Amino acid sequence: IKLEDDILKTQLERFQSTFSDLVHLEYSSQSSIETIAIEFAANDDVISDTISSKSRSSGKLYSNQLNHSIYDDWRVQSFTGLMNESQRRARADKTTKDMLRSLERKKTSATLNQNDINIFNFPKGSQAGTFLHTLFEHLNFEEGELEKKLSHQYPNLESFIHTRLGFTNLVEAKQIDAWANYLAAWVRSVLQVPLLSGIHLSGLAEKAYFSEMQFYFSVKQFQSVRFNYLLNEYLQTKTDIDFSSFEGHLKGAIDLVFEAKGQFYILDYKSNYLGDSLGDYQAESLAIAMEEHRYDVQYELYSLALHRFLKQRLKDKYDYQRDFGGVIYLFLRGLKLEQNHDQAIPSKDGKPSGVSFVKPPADLILTLDQEVGRL
Repeated sequence: IKLEDDILKTQLERFQSTFSDLVHLEYSSQSSIETIAIEFAANDDVISDTISSKSRSSGKLYSNQLNHSIYDDWRVQSFTGLMNESQRRARADKTTKDMLRSLERKKTSATLNQNDINIFNFPKGSQAGTFLHTLFEHLNFEEGELEKKLSHQYPNLESFIHTRLGFTNLVEAKQIDAWANYLAAWVRSVLQVPLLSGIHLSGLAEKAYFSEMQFYFSVKQFQSVRFNYLLNEYLQTKTDIDFSSFEGHLKGAIDLVFEAKGQFYILDYKSNYLGDSLGDYQAESLAIAMEEHRYDVQYELYSLALHRFLKQRLKDKYDYQRDFGGVIYLFLRGLKLEQNHDQAIPSKDGKPSGVSFVKPPADLILTLDQEVGRL
């Protein structure tokens, strides 16, 4: 319904008379309206004579029109968000693809019966990865059992795994019992894997670790050009990630943060399938997987988050070089264990396969902290 000026005027007057103590009605002349419109246009740097010309010709009022786009770079971003944007904006790196094809040729030949119950045959994909993460998220590492808050629902770890497998449809119903028993023993074996010298998950007291530690902090300006420059300068990265610079917040959830031997560590569980044998999870293969998925970006953001958290909590007592231990990537399918599930098979250099460790340079983390804005 089109409102005529007279009708609108009548309704406004009725409204004003009803609320005379709150509403004041004042009429403006045509010339004063044009003056106000020009002032607004000047203040907004929008030069337009639309109102003036149309008003003079028709005697009616017209709203001002925005003649430029509005750019807003405020966002909430995460590692996954940055990588998804980068993949949309840039083509896959040919060098990485060539390395992966080379890796395919180097895979250790292994003949597996697809019906065998082992970690190599456990389903692949994001759902399977989330499921394996869940097993470690709800564990008491010292006891190798479920955390207490779940003990009233499930009598033991096997029961928990059995129930969760039934919800997922990851394996056939007739194999759930076998998989539940296998995975329970496998999980307990993983807890015994030596991560670093003298450090393994089963040696951590419950109060010494925190699963799924979420972070959410503000950033003044996160610039892709500057971020890529720093990664190249300190880590010698070969490719850039492409995302729109932004301000706002960075968020994420770290699989595990723990304290051992007076230092704080980040641990990330990876369910990546790299092959069917222990030889497919040695240092060279892990390095290629780390580069392919740009886990360097992930551990830099996670390290920055933990650094800021510790700096805020410990204040002047905190020192990155002394207190931050580093980042451990645990490639779960590569932790091939003995059949009795009580120790990990070491790789050729004496370190367990499937374990990748890195400590970002202090200068890089401190510079990133300054780049995104102080706490």
